[in-house]
Amino acid sequence: MKHITFRVRWSRTDGSYGRSYLTAGVVDWPAIYDGSMRLHHGRQKVVRRPIIVLELDYPLDEAYHFTFIKLTGFTRRDLLRCVYRAYSKIYKDVRQYGVWGHHIGDLIVDSLSQANKENKMLYKAEIGS
Repeated sequence: MKHITFRVRWSRTDGSYGRSYLTAGVVDWPAIYDGSMRLHHGRQKVVRRPIIVLELDYPLDEAYHFTFIKLTGFTRRDLLRCVYRAYSKIYKDVRQYGVWGHHIGDLIVDSLSQANKENKMLYKAEIGS
């Protein structure tokens, strides 16, 4: 099973980046987008398929699926943006999705992995806090 990890580091005031990488948080996407944080191997294409279904189940009452399309496939950066967009949608309506116990800022993205061999489009997000 393929595990895709997300490691980030903050930029310093002089424009360089720190040495230590940390596991990415769900809410790190805006900082990566604006350049104040760097995603390790962010431009590496890690999913060649044009469609993925992202399964999220933490901290939710049940699993929910979100479909994303990118005709050229997905880089790490693209996948983290997908995770961010899906959780942003969830946290706009916490009652509908049964969110319990954590704010969106608490969530870290441990990895994404193909959920099973039969459905190669389905990726399960391993989210922690």
